[in-house]
Amino acid sequence: MRGALSLVTALQEAGLQGAVVPEEDAAEASVVEGMDIIGVRSISDLRSLLSSEESFRSFQRGRGGQREESEPEKIPDFSDVRGQSFSVRAALIAAAGKHNLLLSGPAGSGKSMIAKRIPGILPPLSRKEDIEITKLYSIAGMLPKGRALYGKRPFRSPHHSITSTALLGGSGPGGIVPGELPLALNGVLFLDELPLFSKSSIEGLRQPMEDRFLVIQRLSGSFRYPADCLLIAAMNPCPCGHFPDRRRCHCTPSQIRSYQRGISKPILERMDLCVEVSPVSYEDARSRGRGISSERLREDVIRAREIQRERFRGLPIRCNSEMGIGEIERFCTLREKEESFMRRIFQLKQLSMRTYHKLLKTARTIADLSGEAEIGIPQLSEAVSYRSLEERLFGEEAAL
Repeated sequence: MRGALSLVTALQEAGLQGAVVPEEDAAEASVVEGMDIIGVRSISDLRSLLSSEESFRSFQRGRGGQREESEPEKIPDFSDVRGQSFSVRAALIAAAGKHNLLLSGPAGSGKSMIAKRIPGILPPLSRKEDIEITKLYSIAGMLPKGRALYGKRPFRSPHHSITSTALLGGSGPGGIVPGELPLALNGVLFLDELPLFSKSSIEGLRQPMEDRFLVIQRLSGSFRYPADCLLIAAMNPCPCGHFPDRRRCHCTPSQIRSYQRGISKPILERMDLCVEVSPVSYEDARSRGRGISSERLREDVIRAREIQRERFRGLPIRCNSEMGIGEIERFCTLREKEESFMRRIFQLKQLSMRTYHKLLKTARTIADLSGEAEIGIPQLSEAVSYRSLEERLFGEEAAL
């Protein structure tokens, strides 16, 4: 039965204290605290259950609120990454403040390697987050049989040939089904080879990236799904993937420009960090030293998230990236020197208000990582350094 957890939750909200569900869904239904759950194998069992009070008592039941330990995931470690300290730092900031991240660099530079390690530095899944994920996966018919909770942060990595309907959601067997974006709830959506996704798929991300929910309109009505995830995207600098190495790249300037402009400015503005990943040097490739471990990075992320949890206590947001204008004005105040610095940056780079606000939110996260109560020029400068790709693609100097 799809949606057992959501259905039992609705029954409890309606004032009921128990429910009878298919036996295979009993574990999932038992997640709802305070509900008596009885699992039956068949209609015959249900008849027997209802035949008498004695039969009713004989059926095995579970009390809601059960917890289930999930097996730890095997996620690749950041210590395997060589010579990409700038990009690893960007990944840390993205995880700490739940900031969308775009990695651009030649083939083999480590973009996918970094992206696939980000789930390993995210904080532990809270019960509330796990229940949110479980409800969605149950409705989609993707919850493993017999499991009470999904138990892990999703990592969704669809191929670039995916349709916009499959990415966002749409009609399917049994009605409206969530796409890859909603299925990444409280986890990571990784879009590799971003310019190769269809324009409708890429542009369809604009509203949910901003609002963190997705509305699907159909003749039968509108359906709203959560779209609250960390979006990581990767792209090559040109169709062949080797630019700016002109010994290997034979793409024409117009081909390179056309390929890069497959990512519109509105989409780039919705990426908090746009990082150019350099090729790994021979010395780094041959180094026997290990990079910073995922465990160490995760500790930093957890500390920064705890600061944010306290900051936003009583507010309907959890991370810096979710701040609206009101929260930015309250929590991203600048002193006179920092205000003067940002005024120069705003005018020099002709920033949009969206980009300006993203810079402030990113700087807030950088300050949290270093334990700073105030946002200083070092944090603002670092935040600005993660916007170089946008400037190169759409600034006045963008001509190749």
